[in-house]
Amino acid sequence: SYPASFSDVTSAHWAANYIGYMEQFGIVRGYSDGTFRPNAPITRAEFAAICCRFEKLTSGTVTFSDVPASHWAAKSVTYAATRGWVTGYADGTFNCVMTIRIEKEDFHFLTDNHGIIITETD
Repeated sequence: SYPASFSDVTSAHWAANYIGYMEQFGIVRGYSDGTFRPNAPITRAEFAAICCRFEKLTSGTVTFSDVPASHWAAKSVTYAATRGWVTGYADGTFNCVMTIRIEKEDFHFLTDNHGIIITETD
């Protein structure tokens, strides 16, 4: 079991064990107010950053016209795109601020494909 320290992730939440694991290993960090916001959508940039933290890698060769090197997630977006974890659009953009939802199946994909075994409690 991997308890999460975020004030809004109770042990009853279906993803609590996943979130706790990823928090423990620095894959997710939450927000400055101590929350994780488990039911909120995340941006494409946040998703790319999370994916890259599994392998602790932040460089690559794919770039996008709307992701300047100064963007907080530029290296993660570039690496995630190089690995094929995320893709851009036909016009050469990535759209970092577009939101996505992480569903239960996504947690299984992320953990199963990185050799992480987490027993569900529900």
